Amino acid sequence: MTHLDARTAVEPTQTDIYLFSTTNVASGRHDELQRMVRSVDAAREERPDCSIRLLVLLQNARDHAAPDLPGWVEVHTILGLVPLSTARNMLLARVDLPRAATTRAVVAFPDDDAWYLPGTLHFMTDLIARHENVDFVVCRSGTQARSPGPDTDARPMRLQQAISHGSSNTIFVHASVAARLESFDEQLGLGTPAVAGEDTDYAIRAWHEARRSLFVDAALVGHRDNDPALKKRYHQGALQAIRKHRSRSPAAKIALARKHLVGLNYKFR
Repeated sequence: MTHLDARTAVEPTQTDIYLFSTTNVASGRHDELQRMVRSVDAAREERPDCSIRLLVLLQNARDHAAPDLPGWVEVHTILGLVPLSTARNMLLARVDLPRAATTRAVVAFPDDDAWYLPGTLHFMTDLIARHENVDFVVCRSGTQARSPGPDTDARPMRLQQAISHGSSNTIFVHASVAARLESFDEQLGLGTPAVAGEDTDYAIRAWHEARRSLFVDAALVGHRDNDPALKKRYHQGALQAIRKHRSRSPAAKIALARKHLVGLNYKFR
């Protein structure tokens, strides 16, 4: 089995990192947003050779004060509130992502309440930028997240790992793949009747499009821990996303069968 370590790969000339995030300014989560921005700023200082663009969409900006963000953050505002998938698409439409397979550009979608531990953003993006044919990388997240260490490596990713662990905070995609995927499914996600599933749909598509996909079995991105009580609420959206792609591969068929079994378990419990 292949193991990859970003620190032992060939140095790139430059890595371009595109980060897309959004927040509802009426939610009062300014402190969390600023924590995320500070963690990205720290990553900028860690590697001045990398270009990091952070685009933030401020929603519900009509009657609420905007958070105080540094000038290097690209801030966009809308007066109302849109589904999370729509918000990300609005930001993606503002960037002309490079489409060449040789580009060293990487895309990620941190939530406003996520944060990067020292070294994490570059470790994850280097797995793509420094290794030939790697297009898609996923790690874990949580409140006990830690920086990558000497024993942190990456292994070939199974589709089920992409489905189980591929959230907006933990997926990192080669820019050429993100350009081909184009957008999130606006029928899925928070703010739609499906409630969830837009990240699952995106991760499934990225896994199938990628030349190589890697999984880091460690919590490297800071974020609130998954609430078991929400899994049932999010089940239908995730099921809808998996069902869309059931014909793409044998692994997708197995994932759908597994999700149906999970649903039966919820029903009988």
